[in-house]
This record gives sequence, structure tokens and C-alpha cells, in this order.
Amino acid sequence: MTQTIKASFDDYYSADSPQAYTLKLVRDTKYHLPFHAAELLRNYFQDAKTPLKATFLGSGYGLEVAALKYNYGPEDIVKWWGGDNPRAHSFEGGDDRFLVTMVDIHEPPLQFAKEVGLCDRYYVCDLLEDWSQEFTEMITHDTDLLLGIGVTGYLRVERFRDILKLMENSQIQFFCFAVTNLNRDTFVRLFDDSALDLHNLGRSRQRDYADDTERQKVLDFLNRRGICTPEDEAGFMTSLYMVTQPQASRNFTNS
Repeated sequence: MTQTIKASFDDYYSADSPQAYTLKLVRDTKYHLPFHAAELLRNYFQDAKTPLKATFLGSGYGLEVAALKYNYGPEDIVKWWGGDNPRAHSFEGGDDRFLVTMVDIHEPPLQFAKEVGLCDRYYVCDLLEDWSQEFTEMITHDTDLLLGIGVTGYLRVERFRDILKLMENSQIQFFCFAVTNLNRDTFVRLFDDSALDLHNLGRSRQRDYADDTERQKVLDFLNRRGICTPEDEAGFMTSLYMVTQPQASRNFTNS
């Protein structure tokens, strides 16, 4: 249902260059959620003693990686990826607390990310289909931090539930995800029967509305449920959450 409310940007996710994606989403619609999430995560893991094996689901070209590991802002991304040759800029150094694995359904964006130095490895995977044993082993035994910042709507509730069950018996200590206010409550209710701990990191503006049509559809949906706020009227809002194993919950106060 929410897929018919939100504007579609599917045409921008599969090309071998991030130029069109950058100009449309980062520049024009001000898709800034990855940068806000990155700031929260850098602060949270500032005292990490050992590198975290971080797996980014639905990673695309690696915008979230550029924001988290390399501290790039939207202006930096538009500068380097909005031009005619995004491959001319490589990512070097970065925050060594994060060892990056990227996962996406489309291989060309992953190839781009690997070429410019954004990831240590990548997997091509349709997260809605059955996972290979190799991929499942990587998620359960070779991931400390799982991230699903821009992929929750695609995953849907059923596969999201599967990931939570997988996490309960895995090495994963942290799972950071974002969910729009269109279906937030549906996802949050999954934790009523989960052994995992859910922590609310607050609301963030995901992006501007794509156009007046999308804005009106979203506001009508939220108003019918009595949950529309002035923030929603100004832009497309998202809630950020961190899921932890019980023994990893000590660092959170907003739960």
C-alpha cells in the first residue's frame, strides 16, 4: 500500500554511474537521511575498541558508506558524483572502525563502489528471495553491525521478521534501520515478541517530497490515522531505530 503513496526512484538505482542518482535524490530532493544516520552512528561507536564488521543492506552506490566511514556530506557527494566522471574520485583512509560489506540487488552500483574504494567486499542479492548459504553465513557469523537505512520498505514486514529471527542466533550485535512514518508502527510491533531490544533514536527528515502529488498522498494517509505533524507537512519523515542484543543495551538511554 505505501509503495503506491511514495514516489518511485527505481530508475536511478541500477546504472553503472551514480551521477543521475546523485542529482535527482541528493541534490534535488535533498535525500539527507544517510548523513544524519551516520552522525548518530559515529557518535555511538566513538569508543569502539576493535573494528566493526559492518554490512549495508540495499547499499546501492555506497552513499551511506561515504557518509559513515568517510564523513562526507551531501555537498561533497554532489561535487564528486554529480559531475561527468564520478569514478575520478576515490575514497582513501576513512574511519578504520568500520570494515565494509555492501549488499544490493543490482551489481553495477556495487562494482562502482568497489572501484572507488568504498567497500572491502560486496554481495549481489535480492533480499526478498531465498538467501544462499554463503550469504547467510556472512550475515550471521561475519557481521557485527547490520544497517538497513534505506531498505526497510523494500524488505517488507515478513522478511524483516526473518532478519530479526536470524539476528537472535547470530554474531550481530547491532542492527540500525530506518522506517517511514507510513508503516512505522507495523515494524515496531514485531518487537513485542522478540528477545532483541529496540531503541528509538528519534525522527529525521528523510528528504523533500518529490512533488505536490506525493506530498498530498502522504499527508492524507497520515491524517486519516491521526499521526500527521508539522514536520510531516514540511518533508518526508523517517524514524531511526537501533536493535541490540540484550547484553549490548547498556549504552542506550532512549529506549
